[in-house]
Amino acid sequence: MGVLYGEGKKIEEDPNKIIDSNNPVLQSWESSDRTDFHSNEYRSKITKAKFAICDKVPENKIESWDVSEAKNKSVMAWVESDGADGYILTIASKTKIIANPISNYIFYQMTNLTEIENIEVLDTSMVKQFDSMFRNCENLTNLDLSSLSFKNVKSVRYMFSGCINLNNLKLSEINYKSGIDNSIEFWSMFYNCKKLSTTLSIRFNSGIIYTITSTGMFEGAATEPGAKIVVKCNLQEKFIDELIATKSANSNVVKELLQ
Repeated sequence: MGVLYGEGKKIEEDPNKIIDSNNPVLQSWESSDRTDFHSNEYRSKITKAKFAICDKVPENKIESWDVSEAKNKSVMAWVESDGADGYILTIASKTKIIANPISNYIFYQMTNLTEIENIEVLDTSMVKQFDSMFRNCENLTNLDLSSLSFKNVKSVRYMFSGCINLNNLKLSEINYKSGIDNSIEFWSMFYNCKKLSTTLSIRFNSGIIYTITSTGMFEGAATEPGAKIVVKCNLQEKFIDELIATKSANSNVVKELLQ
């Protein structure tokens, strides 16, 4: 432990303490940066992930990392044993965690991840990019993201690509009201999500012209029996048609008007 001095006394500083912050922003990750829980030592062996509000990193952690944008220990991550041969990942702060505007690759390539707890602790109101966030999470079967805000999101490229066993996905409405940057990228968002059933609701501002890139968005998606993706949109059918045109011949992807 480090040592602090106050009023003539030595005070032991707890190295596992999570630091108070008014702005606990989670760091961003580049695809090539794998020095923490994304490293080969952990990434494919993480079976459960969770977000938490707490004061300190537990003593029984195997390894921990400062994953705050400010590198001030206001957001910490650690892994613990799952009781078998895998790991449980926790990402925590003393208050609700603010997701980075560039929230790419957070769970990328975690092929044995089966469960994510308390994702509502993550405030995504500032997020602009969710690229490859869950890409190749092959063992995720259910995912509830209905608590996450998509109001500023401009890119969801490969967000769920390769989630081959994802059956049920809950999403909040994607509401594009901004007139600042109207280029929206859906590249391969649901690529090869062959078992998926979900509803994707997109609300556009009627006074704005949008540029949409959707190459491969539904390629290989909803191809297995019982799978179905409903795409809802509030404006001209051309927006929905551009997205649905990316599906495979046997994909069960249908459109509806969003009221």
